[in-house]
Amino acid sequence: MVEVTTSLIINDVTMQGSGVYSAHSDLQHEAMLQALPLIEKAAKAMETHIAGQVLTVAEYGAAQGANSIEPLEKITKSIPPENLQILFNDKANNDFNTLSSTITEWRKRFTKPSFIGMILGSFYDQILPASSVDLGFSLSSVQHLSTTQPMMDENLQRIPNADRLLQEQAHKDLLRFLCQRAIETKPGGSLVLSFPSKSNSGQSDLVGPTTSIFGALKIMFAEGKVSKKVLSSLNEPLYNRSMEDVQSTLSQVNELWNMRECFESRVIHPAYLELQKAKSDRGLISDEAAWKYTHAIIDWVMAVVAGYLLKALMDGDPENYSEEKGSEIVAEWIKKIKEFYFDHFKGEEVSMSFIHVWLQRK
Repeated sequence: MVEVTTSLIINDVTMQGSGVYSAHSDLQHEAMLQALPLIEKAAKAMETHIAGQVLTVAEYGAAQGANSIEPLEKITKSIPPENLQILFNDKANNDFNTLSSTITEWRKRFTKPSFIGMILGSFYDQILPASSVDLGFSLSSVQHLSTTQPMMDENLQRIPNADRLLQEQAHKDLLRFLCQRAIETKPGGSLVLSFPSKSNSGQSDLVGPTTSIFGALKIMFAEGKVSKKVLSSLNEPLYNRSMEDVQSTLSQVNELWNMRECFESRVIHPAYLELQKAKSDRGLISDEAAWKYTHAIIDWVMAVVAGYLLKALMDGDPENYSEEKGSEIVAEWIKKIKEFYFDHFKGEEVSMSFIHVWLQRK
């Protein structure tokens, strides 16, 4: 039998720029709030360092900084800001302009501010010197995998072993991430992670948005607005690990890290809570409130995944691709997703499971 080899696709997609992701990351913010106690404990563990010593904090996958400020507030309650070097990392094509603006505004509040740096590159590589980091954290980032493989066949059906391939890649990536951070983190230093998970309860997340995304694509394909080649190029290298997945990976780095805390929680999108307040006395939801909710949910999802369609347009039909045309197709896609979601999933609860971990370097 001839073995068929499939080339890996590098994940070079970032969150929507120009501040779009920051404006639509409410659920990530709620998840960050649940991880804050771990960051606070990790910061308190640094208080024993020699007074006046400059300590290094690194955020891995900072995106545009919308959910960076509150963790930094917790850290600066334990360590004076002038004694901190804070480094923000993300891919080279990240929206560093928005990130810089966000952090600069926060920094202005201090008469003796922290030292700030931006570190470009994939956090699946070593990006900082060995034994240089006192506290690292990564929020809603490590579900984005380093690479993926084509997950659709020639009939635009998901391949049977797609979930297994993603699970295997997720294990390799988390293992690699933890090993790279172990190189960078000082003995006794901390690493706090918070990322979407696959709930042990078996509860499925984001059925409505996911179904709407692909439902809208099928409509656009039927209308001739996207080609089969483009759709077959569409890949989303995202994977929500189960607690079992995470524990399996952590067991392979127990010579490097002590696990201080690890727990799972449920995070409800704030827009859903607002929708419940808008119900009538009879428990009904108006179309106006349902549309407001639809916009909030789909804009939130698309701030993360819109770049994957743009990549598919560039990779699948490079001869006809232009930035203007790509933007038009994505805009129509978003419009159709919202219509599909409103028609089929109006008012459904949107929530996700998250795993939060505090590790300490041995």
